[in-house]
Amino acid sequence: MTVAPTAVGQVVNRLSGKAADISGGSTAAGAALIQYTPGGGANQRFRFVPTGGGIFRIACTHDALAWDVSGGTTADGAKVVQWTPSDAANQQWRLTETGDGYLTIACVRSGKVLGITGAATTDLATVEQQTANGTAGQQWRFVPA
Repeated sequence: MTVAPTAVGQVVNRLSGKAADISGGSTAAGAALIQYTPGGGANQRFRFVPTGGGIFRIACTHDALAWDVSGGTTADGAKVVQWTPSDAANQQWRLTETGDGYLTIACVRSGKVLGITGAATTDLATVEQQTANGTAGQQWRFVPA
């Protein structure tokens, strides 16, 4: 599954079936990326902006802030938030197809992939970076808007 440059859509977790979501529809820098039941809100729609070399910045459509590994850390469990867009590697993402309509989303700075804290399947669980392990909780599907 490929994501077209500047494509807009939802990002849905394979394990939970929940969509990536900016908590509470916040427009504040630092608001958490969580998972939530898919809906029609702009806080669940994201634009994939190519930055070169197959790397993307993922921008929130409701406020144009970018997905960002909080603090630029490379540690497992670091939360993903929205932040003012920059060229920082903790805001750059490599998409790798898993061959079955899903993909992993890896932070360029850390090389770690996005997953759900504790492999939770509930609303409001946070999105964090994790060492890749190939599980469904680290796989995502892009659903065009």
